[in-house]
Amino acid sequence: MLVRVTAEVPVGKRKLHFLRRSLGKMLGSLASGRDLELSVMMVGDETMRRLNLEYLGRNEPTDVMAFPQAAPEEIGNYAPGAGQPELLGDIVICVPTARQQARERGEPLIRELELLAAHGLLHLFGYGDSTPDEKRVMYAMESKLLGRRTARTSDRRIIR
Repeated sequence: MLVRVTAEVPVGKRKLHFLRRSLGKMLGSLASGRDLELSVMMVGDETMRRLNLEYLGRNEPTDVMAFPQAAPEEIGNYAPGAGQPELLGDIVICVPTARQQARERGEPLIRELELLAAHGLLHLFGYGDSTPDEKRVMYAMESKLLGRRTARTSDRRIIR
């Protein structure tokens, strides 16, 4: 597994290192035995607003977006070449939005970043959150991946 976590806004090296390790474990849980590559970028409001407008037509920042490189059913069926991991996709997390959500829940920023990373990762594996049933499954999977219960409400605006 190859997990790259970078930031265009200040986050802190310890948080980036923690997220890289945590995502590696999550990938191992979701795709045991597969050699996958994942990229995560921490961005500010303006970058996220631009991405949200360009890809989803919404002129506002959101907390997390996921950009798959393959359809979920294709994961593990592609052989990119000897020693090369399969490109899973990209996750983009808006740090200012994550910081505000963490504050609202009384959680440390790192826990919110890890939750958003898990959420984005699940989108890359084909999980949705458009209906109440999909949300129930998604939130249960987030809790399983993180090894803890998460405080989620039905009106959270998490967008793929």
